Amino acid sequence: MKKNYCCFYLTCVLAILISVTELAQAQCDQPDSNTFAAANELDTSVDLSWGAVATATGGYNMRYRILGEAVWDYLPVPTNSLTLTGLMPDTDYEFDVESICDSGTSGYPQTFGTIEWGTRFTTTLPCPMPENLSVNNIEATTGDAMWDNVSVATSYNVQYTYATGTTWTNAYSGTNTTATLTGLDPETDYDVQVQAVCNSLTSDWTAAFRFRTEELCALTSNLAVTNITTTSADLSWDAVNNGSDYNIQYRSTVPAGGAWTTINNVSSPYTLTGLSPNTDYEFDIQSNCTNGSSSPFTQEFFRFSTAEDTPAGVYIRAYLQGAFNDGVSADGNMTAGLIGTNPLTGNSIIPLTQPYNVAPFNYAGTENIAAPFADMVDWVLVEAATTQTTASVVERRAGILHTNGLITDVDGTSPLAFSTLTSGAEYFFIIRHRNHLPAVTHIAFDIATTSAAAPHDMTTQQSLVAGAIPCLNDLGADGIGNENYPGLFGLILGNADGNGNVNLSDRLIWEEETGSFFNYNVGDFDMDRFVNVNDRIVWDLNTGAFVHPSIWP
Repeated sequence: MKKNYCCFYLTCVLAILISVTELAQAQCDQPDSNTFAAANELDTSVDLSWGAVATATGGYNMRYRILGEAVWDYLPVPTNSLTLTGLMPDTDYEFDVESICDSGTSGYPQTFGTIEWGTRFTTTLPCPMPENLSVNNIEATTGDAMWDNVSVATSYNVQYTYATGTTWTNAYSGTNTTATLTGLDPETDYDVQVQAVCNSLTSDWTAAFRFRTEELCALTSNLAVTNITTTSADLSWDAVNNGSDYNIQYRSTVPAGGAWTTINNVSSPYTLTGLSPNTDYEFDIQSNCTNGSSSPFTQEFFRFSTAEDTPAGVYIRAYLQGAFNDGVSADGNMTAGLIGTNPLTGNSIIPLTQPYNVAPFNYAGTENIAAPFADMVDWVLVEAATTQTTASVVERRAGILHTNGLITDVDGTSPLAFSTLTSGAEYFFIIRHRNHLPAVTHIAFDIATTSAAAPHDMTTQQSLVAGAIPCLNDLGADGIGNENYPGLFGLILGNADGNGNVNLSDRLIWEEETGSFFNYNVGDFDMDRFVNVNDRIVWDLNTGAFVHPSIWP
């Protein structure tokens, strides 16, 4: 009998399929504990999730408990995630999940016999209030609120109100622990509070911190002036709270109500320069503050006067050979041989106005005296120069030569004044006389180093022009009776025509004036009021002398 093998085969396949289906229906897979996760832990809630299980047709059972406790709490969960609420803040928890299948439940995967455990998570603290609120860097319209960081805070809110107010103004919402309050009123009391934000939670507002804003920008006071010179003065005033710098305005008080000159952004003390000598000034101060505001000017108008412009003066000592030539000056000084008057005219032999307004000197100065001084030898012309040359002369003055050799101004005592010399600079000085060859100081010097007691002395050493040519006469060896005074030097006599040479032309002038007396003659070489043979004798001794071209004319 032939068997039906095909039928037998179909029957077997069908039986196998039925068996597999029943086995699948009976299987219920556990969730994979490696996929368990906790996120967004807050103080009373957390987001839990796990990998989906295909056979969990009925959802899941989730159990959780405080770590260390024996009893679990259970929750059915339709999907593979949930937000678990109602938790205790700042607490360690653990959780586990099983699948709910058609055939039943899978059991919890984190169980071994009687040992049960779960995936852990920890709730956070509640959102605490910030601490140590303060306000610093207080200005007239601003202040910086500051507080300690809250570790669980994600941001902060700041509000403020008038100290007597009830309406709060939101000043800041952000993550910083400082906030600048702006738009405040000067000299006003305020309350400020801060609140922490911890994700969806907020802390209570802190207790109010009270502070007071500064005045807008105060007027300064105690204006003063010190160290007044001819062209400068040191101004000072009191600093103001929160002052950054100050503005000065100043003006001369004559004419009254003149225009102000303003200098901005300075500090105290301040040296005001460029002033005029012997002038009355007034000044005022305005405060600038760090908040950007400025005070009015004080309206105090502090007044001061600059010093008078006293010209710089020099003391020089020099001798004229002619006034030191006859042995009359036994005390080592020159003679004042020209003191007296002309008996015919009654006029002073020495002119009352400087005599160097003629060629070759051509000096236009107006120096004059009321009468000759008792120890006056004659007028001399003094020139300040930057080198030992006429070409470098910067200023000229006529002065009084005294018997002790000191050259003074027209009052007979003050140093010879110069108005254009630079303080601290060094100058050479050229000495000229109407019938002597000129001489120049052997060095340049600062006039401030001279005094009546310690003048620059040209009488005790030779002066060399261009480093080699002497321009003074050794009086102790001049052959006219001054042997008692070796080592003294003086300007060389005999240059009557002013051409820079002692020669025949000077003798011709002497011859024309011979016999004249009690007159102011250039041929009177020995300066005794008489033009006679004595003058010819001393002229002869110097014949051939000449001045170095650099200081002539």
